Amino acid sequence: MADPHMSAASPTAAPPMDTSPWLASFPADLRSRFLSSIRVRDLDDGRSIFRTGDPPDGLYGVVRGQVRLVMRFPGGQQLLNHVAEAGDWFGEISTLDGRPRLNDAICTGPTRIAHLPQADAERVMRDDPTFVRAMARLASRRHRAAMAFAGRTLTQPLSAQIAYALLSLTRKQGRAEHDLALRHEDVASIVGTSRQTVAVHLRRLGDRGLVALGYRSIRILDLAALKAEAHAAPDGHGMPSR
Repeated sequence: MADPHMSAASPTAAPPMDTSPWLASFPADLRSRFLSSIRVRDLDDGRSIFRTGDPPDGLYGVVRGQVRLVMRFPGGQQLLNHVAEAGDWFGEISTLDGRPRLNDAICTGPTRIAHLPQADAERVMRDDPTFVRAMARLASRRHRAAMAFAGRTLTQPLSAQIAYALLSLTRKQGRAEHDLALRHEDVASIVGTSRQTVAVHLRRLGDRGLVALGYRSIRILDLAALKAEAHAAPDGHGMPSR
């Protein structure tokens, strides 16, 4: 179940509009109804918003900080399938279909979240088909991104997968440098290999001046070179080299 140490919700605070393109795309009347039901909470580093198997309790957005969405499998394997940042919304699948959560949602650093409770989400969906379509678009984007990444996993060398994973987590593509709050094990869980193997590849990227490695952080130094690395051709048989 969700972490019991969340702070009390505020019924009046709303997420900043300028960081949420999805929310900003709503018609004005729908946006007003949506925001009137939002609750905002502050959580500490490592707190769980929800866990795999929890019943749906609504839609979440990041106002400040980051939230890691992690799938867990029998045997202890983990897959980091998304890092939600300010303006991102998540939890739409269970909110739509009413089935249990498919992953864990864990805060990285102090995080402020916006929460649309399940009952309110269902009410807005019932009253306004525009919101149903908006939720479907949100789910569709997530599904397309997951399918695209799965395809790369089958066809690209590991070095390209790691570069692509870093790029996919870089929000502001126009900046020359960008800091990512990531550990080696986070990258490993994205590409499905060991932390030790990822460390070797990250050191190589660092030696080439593409990234700088810090404590629980990776700074992208050369965005253009990292993009070129992400689009490296697979080896001769079209399968990823490890």
